[in-house]
Amino acid sequence: MEGVENQAPAANLNASVSRTIQHCRSSTQLPRAGMYNPGAGAASRRTPRSGSVSVCAGVQAKQAASGSTSVSAGGAQPKQNPTLLTSRRAFSDLTNGKGSHNPAKAQSASQLQTTGDEACNTERCQQRRASIEIEGVVAASRLLALAVDSAVAQVEEALGTVYEVYEKEQQDAEKAGEYASDLFARSLEQETKFLPNANYMDSQPKINDQMRAILVDWLVEVHVQYRWQPETLFLMVSIIDRYLSVKQVGREGLQLLGVAAMLIAGKFEEPDLPSVHEFSYLTDWAYSEQEIRDMEARVLTVLGFEIAVPTPKHFLDSLQRANRCGGVERSLAMYALELCLFEVRSCRYAPSLLVSASMLLSNAILGRRPAYPASLAKCTRHAEEAVLVCAEELWGYLKAAQAGSLQAIPSKYSKEQHYAVATLDLPDVGVLRQR
Repeated sequence: MEGVENQAPAANLNASVSRTIQHCRSSTQLPRAGMYNPGAGAASRRTPRSGSVSVCAGVQAKQAASGSTSVSAGGAQPKQNPTLLTSRRAFSDLTNGKGSHNPAKAQSASQLQTTGDEACNTERCQQRRASIEIEGVVAASRLLALAVDSAVAQVEEALGTVYEVYEKEQQDAEKAGEYASDLFARSLEQETKFLPNANYMDSQPKINDQMRAILVDWLVEVHVQYRWQPETLFLMVSIIDRYLSVKQVGREGLQLLGVAAMLIAGKFEEPDLPSVHEFSYLTDWAYSEQEIRDMEARVLTVLGFEIAVPTPKHFLDSLQRANRCGGVERSLAMYALELCLFEVRSCRYAPSLLVSASMLLSNAILGRRPAYPASLAKCTRHAEEAVLVCAEELWGYLKAAQAGSLQAIPSKYSKEQHYAVATLDLPDVGVLRQR
């Protein structure tokens, strides 16, 4: 009985030990990957009760007696299972956010971290290097833009294409404001190339200066009648002079040349041009339509179809803005320029010089000082003395027009719409040189 009684407690003890071991093992299980919560994991670790600790020690002692585990005497802490210890450490590290404590894995993680840092640093360096290169390119482009702007400013100052001259044109699509500076510079370059020969009358045995002036006076009357643009008048006279510089014309063909020049200039400048039949009517049927067309073809051939050339009107608008002209100054300068059309000798002056002289003349007559302002000189590049000589000649044209026989232009500028500048009392020519 004693053996049986001893077996019963032993069986009970074994069952209790089994339950305790199972409980101890279950308390050290790691949470599943998708369910990890550090706070919950830390809270879920239970501190074994004192009885449970002794029972576990007794169980492990019994297992040590059977050769599975060695236990120290006197209730000392047992040597823990390496697998269980690793699990516990892993769980503790996970709950503390440290990860695995395996030295090999820690070294591998350290190397991985170092490699990642190096890669990150390399990528950052590359990004920084690219950023520096971009900044360098931007800085270089800015320096280049500054250099280009400086060069353009110097060219514009030399050519007189300052922004103030074209400030209003920037908003005017019809004036092509964005191209005004280039157009002005181009006109300055080309104006002397297409100047007629100022002495061409010496090679014209059948016509003279007076006959040419009469032709111009008639063209001005037609121009006023049709209300054409000023550009048309200057262009048709330019065509006549350029043609006469290389071809001889008889008295009977001079008006035909004028009609052909009027037809060509009108095609370039006017949106609504009369028919050839009407041009024939203007000559009182002196020339047929076919004769006018044939003369037009001859003129175009002789001039090499180079028709759109610089004339004083191409410079007038810009230089008037540079001179800050009012309405009276504009009309007086325009009056002087149109009087130049009567005179063959004015062909020796470049169009921009004629316009500069007309600006100086109008400033001097109206009492503006200085008569030749720096803004005007900067635009045209003409020396003041050369402009003064031309202005004195223009003053002579104004003086002669008051008693002249050709009155188409004086009559035109005697009207109120042109401020009646043709009726102004002219001061002495010395006023041009007053400071």
